[in-house]
Amino acid sequence: MGADYAVEIAKQALTLMALVSLPVVLIALVLGVAIGLFQAITSIQDQGVGTAVRMLVVFAALAVMAPWMGRQILDFALGVMSKGGFNG
Repeated sequence: MGADYAVEIAKQALTLMALVSLPVVLIALVLGVAIGLFQAITSIQDQGVGTAVRMLVVFAALAVMAPWMGRQILDFALGVMSKGGFNG
């Protein structure tokens, strides 16, 4: 395994990491803005309300998207191992 191959695998791994985490991060971002707006409109100052709702929705999103995320990571790992880059 040459340096070029290792750099290419690292680049693909970072891209995959961003692709897999993006949906959950976007859900958390949109929900955070919506909760912040709701709290500003209703003058609710309790941080626990927003945090609890955000945690529940992010956990639900992770539970729903876990099969897709796992498949993407597994496909990448199998691709790397099938090319002879794994010595285990």
